[in-house]
Amino acid sequence: MDASVHRGARSSIDRNYIVSISIDKSYLLGYQLWGVELSVTPGCLLNMDPNEEVGLEERLKSALWLAIGKIVDDETIKLGVNATPQFIGALTEMVWAQIETVSQDLESFAKHAGRSTVNVSDVMLLARRNEGLESILRAFVDQQREEET
Repeated sequence: MDASVHRGARSSIDRNYIVSISIDKSYLLGYQLWGVELSVTPGCLLNMDPNEEVGLEERLKSALWLAIGKIVDDETIKLGVNATPQFIGALTEMVWAQIETVSQDLESFAKHAGRSTVNVSDVMLLARRNEGLESILRAFVDQQREEET
C-alpha cells in the first residue's frame, strides 16, 4: 500500500500534486471500491496547460462517478430500493471532497517527515482516530508484509 506524491506535477484537483492510488478489493481510507483502479501517469501531468488540467479532473470525476454508480446499483438491488442520479452525484461530490482532504493530509504527513512519497506510516497516521478503519488497514498491512516474506 503505497501512494506516490509527485511534486512539481500540476493539477487543478489539488493544485500542487497528484496522488496515484490503486484499489483492488481492499479498504482504503473508509471506502470500499470493488476492483476499481483509478490512476494517473505522472508523466502526463508535466507541462500540462490549464485546459488539459480541467479535462483530467473531469475524467477522474467521471471515473469516480462510474465506480460509485456501480456500487450503488449493486447495493440498491440487494436492498430492493432505488437511488436517484442526484443521490449518486451528491455521493460522488462528497467522496471527491474527502479524497482531496485526505490527499492533502497525507502530503502534509510525508512532508513533515521530510519525504516526498506517502507511505504506509502516513496512511496509518491518518487512520488513527478511526479504530475500525485502523484495524482493517493494520490487518491488511500485516498480511502484505507476511506475503512478502
